[in-house]
Amino acid sequence: MGNRAGILIRVSTARQGQEGASTDVQRRDCGDYCERMGWQVAMVEEDHQSGTSFDRPGFRKVAEAARRGEIDRLVIWDIDRFGRNLIDSLLALRDFEDAGVEIHDRNGPVKNDLLRDIRLAVAADFSRQLSEKVTRNMRHRAQGGHWVALAPFGYDLIPCPDCGRGKKLSPNAQAEIVTEIFRRFDVGHSFANMRDWLRQEHGLTVGLEWVKSRLRNSAYTGTVIYDRRQRGKFKRAVEEIITVQDAHPALVDRETFERIQARFKAPRAIASPIAKPLDGLVFCGVCGAMAYRVTGGKKGSYRFYYACSTQRRFKTCVPNQLPYRRVLAAVEEQLPRFPVDQERATITDRLLSLVEPDLERLLKGSSDVRQKLEAEIKKLEGQQGMVYEDRLHGRVPTELASRKMVEIQERLDGARKELKTLKATSKDDWRKWVDYFGTAANAVAPVERELLRLLVSRIVVQDGTVTVEWTDYAHSLVNQVDGSPSRRPAAGTLRLRST
Repeated sequence: MGNRAGILIRVSTARQGQEGASTDVQRRDCGDYCERMGWQVAMVEEDHQSGTSFDRPGFRKVAEAARRGEIDRLVIWDIDRFGRNLIDSLLALRDFEDAGVEIHDRNGPVKNDLLRDIRLAVAADFSRQLSEKVTRNMRHRAQGGHWVALAPFGYDLIPCPDCGRGKKLSPNAQAEIVTEIFRRFDVGHSFANMRDWLRQEHGLTVGLEWVKSRLRNSAYTGTVIYDRRQRGKFKRAVEEIITVQDAHPALVDRETFERIQARFKAPRAIASPIAKPLDGLVFCGVCGAMAYRVTGGKKGSYRFYYACSTQRRFKTCVPNQLPYRRVLAAVEEQLPRFPVDQERATITDRLLSLVEPDLERLLKGSSDVRQKLEAEIKKLEGQQGMVYEDRLHGRVPTELASRKMVEIQERLDGARKELKTLKATSKDDWRKWVDYFGTAANAVAPVERELLRLLVSRIVVQDGTVTVEWTDYAHSLVNQVDGSPSRRPAAGTLRLRST
C-alpha cells in the first residue's frame, strides 16, 4: 500500500471552528500523525456542517479521490468528525474499504470491529440529544419573544434588554425602506416598480421574489413566529406554532399587513405557457386599464374571461368582463376582409429563421451525446473484462469482484437504455424539422399574435360591446382590395355587438 494520505476536517458551526476541536487543532493533529507515520499528505478537505449528512463538499472530494485511487489512507481527528449518522457512516466506511483505503484517526487505525460501531452509535446518539436540547432551548426563547434566527432586512439583533441572554430585533437604518415598500405596494405599485425603485434610490440589486418575501414576512408587524412548517408530512398544527405579538418594534401596522396578505390570496390571472393572440390588446372601456384573462364558471367547465385589471386588483372600477371566445369571435368575423397571406408568410419565415439555429444545435448536441454514450459503453465493457480476468486469476477477492461486476453492469444497462432513446441524426435531419415547423407555423399562436398586432390597435370592452380599433396598415389593406373608402371601418373603429 502506498503512503498517500487524505485529511478530512469537519466542524458543525463557525463557533465550534474557533473553540474546542477547531479546524486548526484538527489540521495540526492529523498532520502530525501523518508525519509520524511517514505519509505524504495528498489532500486536505474541510467541511463546516452537520455530520448527520454526507452530502458535504469536502467528504465528496475525498470519497471521489478514494474511488480514483488517488489516496491510500484517510486521516480524521476522531470518528465523530467522519459522521454522526450510524447507518450512513457504516455505508461510507464500507465504500472506503472497498476502494482499498484505510481509515485512521489521530490515535491510530480505525478497525472494522465492534468498538468502532459503538463509537459511531454514541456519536449519532449525541447528535440526536443535542438536536433535541437545542430545539427545546429555541422554543423556550421564542416563547419569551426572543428572535432565534438571522435578523430580517431592516432589523439588527441586540441583546435582550430584559434578561440579557436572548436576542431581540431592533430597527436599523434600513427600516424606513421596509416601511416604504409596504406603503408603495398598498397604494398599488407593482413588484417591478418597487424593484426598480430599490435599485435606483437605494442601490439594492434585488429580484421580484425578494420584494414578495419582504411583504409576506410577519416579523415586520412586531410578531415572533417559531416552528411554522407549512408543507410536507411534518407540517405543524396551528396549536403547535409559537406566536408572540409585539415582541419587538413594528415597521408596519398589522391592519396594513393583513390587507396586503389578502391581496396575495385574491384570485389572479392564470399564467398560460403560451399567450393567447389577443393578450395585451384588450382594454376596459370604463377606466382604460388593460384587461387580462381570468377563469370563471364551475368546476369541470372553466372558461376564460377578459376582466378589468383595476377592478380585479383594487376594486376601484365597476365589474366589466366578457368571455374570451366572444371577444375573439368579434375580431375573427372581420379578419377575412384583410388580405394577409403575404404578411403571414413573412412572419412565418422570420420565426423560422430564429428556430433554425436552435434546431441545428439541438440535433448536433444529440449526436454528441450519442458518441459519448457509445464511448462510455465501450469503456465499461473493457472494465467488465478486466474485473472478470482479475477474479479468474485470484488477484481480487471474489466478494469485491462480484460487487464491482454488479456496479459496472448497472451502469452499462443504464447507458445502453439511454442510447436506445436517441435516434440517429444526419446532416439533413435539421432541415426536415424546419420544414415540419414551417408547415405547422400558420396554426401556432406567435404567428397569429403578430398578425393581429399588425391589424388591431386595441380592443375596448364595455357593457358587452366590443369596439375594435384598426391600425392604419389594416385600412391600407382594405383600400388595396377595392379602393373604396365606403367599405373601410368608419372613423378608424369597427363596432360589433357581441351576441
